[in-house]
Amino acid sequence: MIAFGSCRDVPVPALHEAMAGAFADYVVSMSPALEQFAFMLRQRGYDPSLSQVAIADGRPVAFWIIGSDPQCNGTYVIATGTTPDFRRRGLATQIFAHVRAALIERRAEWLELEVIDENRNARELYERLGFRPRRNVSCFTIPDAPMASASHAPAGIDDIPLSELQSRGPGMRDWPPSWQNGFASLARISDSLVCLGARAAGGLSGYGILIRPTATVAQITVHPNHRRQGVGTRLLMALYSANGSEPVRIINAEARDRAFSAFIRKCNGSEGPRQIVMRMPVRNI
Repeated sequence: MIAFGSCRDVPVPALHEAMAGAFADYVVSMSPALEQFAFMLRQRGYDPSLSQVAIADGRPVAFWIIGSDPQCNGTYVIATGTTPDFRRRGLATQIFAHVRAALIERRAEWLELEVIDENRNARELYERLGFRPRRNVSCFTIPDAPMASASHAPAGIDDIPLSELQSRGPGMRDWPPSWQNGFASLARISDSLVCLGARAAGGLSGYGILIRPTATVAQITVHPNHRRQGVGTRLLMALYSANGSEPVRIINAEARDRAFSAFIRKCNGSEGPRQIVMRMPVRNI
């Protein structure tokens, strides 16, 4: 017998075990350790009352794990999946009905998710449920240290408070970060960030934010008046160094921004699978 319910009484280790089983054969390898999984939940605003599971034999066998952001009244799919032995039973669709009911009760305005571009089956499922493509995003890996050009004037790079970036950062960038890289998510893990700013005579010329436990550059941008002066490269060098000179990742950069992609390639980066950000409105119909 399969029972459905929220995650309020489901221990995080049980969810982790279900996710490990569901993603064992995923198109992109995903096998976070329990500590990494718990960190991801904290970063993305895990909401047990909105998250829903299917329980069989006393264990979760399918799930929709949801994060929420009260500031914008939006919600986000942290992860959804079904263990191999319970697939092709329509559990994802059945659980989603419970998710939607919880979202309507909460009066959430929208639900957003990301799906690998190559994962056609998942995309078709989400479209049937009412999700529609919103933007395409790219993921990169930078395995080696980028090198700055000697012709560029040195940029002074120092630690900078996250609070300063929250107030000044949005006016510098060309596109918004995705959910997990936004300031609301970063504020939840502020103790695990490296925030660096590049100073110029006119103030802040650029900044970068590294999430240390995941070796992820959450945000990096240069003020339009200071671009093509080596500021971005020096910021990326500093973030790479802050990661112990180990490879770093950039997740969910705007795919249409060819200049940014060219910049990352110039800094020894390589592009991985693209993702599609999808969103659906939450309506009480």
